[in-house]
Amino acid sequence: MSNLNYKTIFTVLFLLVFSVSAFAQTPQYYNFDTIPGGTNSSPFAQTGGKAMNNLFLAEEFNKPTPLPAGKRITAVYFHTGTAGTRTFTNLHILLKQDIITTLTTGAFYPGPYDTVFVGDTSLTSTVGGWMKITLKNKFNYDPTKSLILFVGQCGASGSGLNIYNAVMAGSIRRTLSVGGCPFVASTGGDAIFAHFGVDVEPAAPVFTLPDLIYYKFKNNPSPASTPNFAIPGVGTNPAPLTTLTLTSGGQFDSCLSGTATASAKIATGYNLSTGTSSFT
Repeated sequence: MSNLNYKTIFTVLFLLVFSVSAFAQTPQYYNFDTIPGGTNSSPFAQTGGKAMNNLFLAEEFNKPTPLPAGKRITAVYFHTGTAGTRTFTNLHILLKQDIITTLTTGAFYPGPYDTVFVGDTSLTSTVGGWMKITLKNKFNYDPTKSLILFVGQCGASGSGLNIYNAVMAGSIRRTLSVGGCPFVASTGGDAIFAHFGVDVEPAAPVFTLPDLIYYKFKNNPSPASTPNFAIPGVGTNPAPLTTLTLTSGGQFDSCLSGTATASAKIATGYNLSTGTSSFT
């Protein structure tokens, strides 16, 4: 020890602290991280499988700052209280948003959900750490609505993965399954919900498309015996062609051509009128 000066000791301590911090996982946004008196084995630390339905209220992901609008969730986190690794069969995570503030006694939220993760996988937990699960399908998040989580697994081997929970009296925030797959909701429900966090990124822009309509015309044989119909994308199938002639389109197969009248139409939900001029 006499050969070490204070600068060397400080450097070693800094590297140790930095190394631990570099591998620590903390969600960008979360609800709680205050450690209560105990942890719960559902749903991850149940060998025979287990499902958990959890409700997180609007604007509840407010640590270290409120989760803003315009984001999509890329990963979810559970705050764990026991160390270990478990291997899961058919671990699946589903998310949904709604304006509800409580679940229903003795029932899972009916959905429909978005499936954001599914697969056979292994997860590792630490005491007081955050266990991260990267989603296979990203989920657009609306901070004005509650987030509903359904997580289930059909068999687990290993150790660890108990999770911390919080309690919000006066509402049903959690419903557990009676056992493993296929999941059946327990007859009750409680006010417990997981210490839960998320990573996010900017949500993808939403494009609104106009009504789309297309027609696939029956090949026109030669010599002409004209099949006078079309297969539309929407509406009546086949689509009647009123006073229109199907002729050869050369290398592009078939086309409509002729001199239209006011009654010339492709009639299929939408009525396409060609007016009264010549057309191809």
